[in-house]
Amino acid sequence: MSLTLPTNVEVVKIEQNQLAATGARYIQRIDSVGIMEVLWIHFPPNCNALVDIAVGIYPESGKSIQLIPTQDNTYINLDDVTIAFHPYEPTEAGYRLWADIYNYDAGNSHNISIMAEIRKSKR
Repeated sequence: MSLTLPTNVEVVKIEQNQLAATGARYIQRIDSVGIMEVLWIHFPPNCNALVDIAVGIYPESGKSIQLIPTQDNTYINLDDVTIAFHPYEPTEAGYRLWADIYNYDAGNSHNISIMAEIRKSKR
């Protein structure tokens, strides 16, 4: 069974197998004008709050905006949960979704998934 999304929704994904004791920023392009209505973050089992994540957007020009958590230079770290945030952030074609993922687990890699749902608007 496959899931079919409405045609007025763009899904932007960042999926990363973050190796043990590493971290990086990952970026995906947003192609639609619209509103980011839902931002899903999946922490797999055994993260044990050892994987820090922050998510935001880069406007086409201008300063990066951190969306989750809402305070700059802070992170969330959970275990065995998929959590939905509702940022209701406007987007434009050419914006980029970014995710900072830092794995402080020295012995294990973790598969992190981030998915943004953008409701397209007509212009």
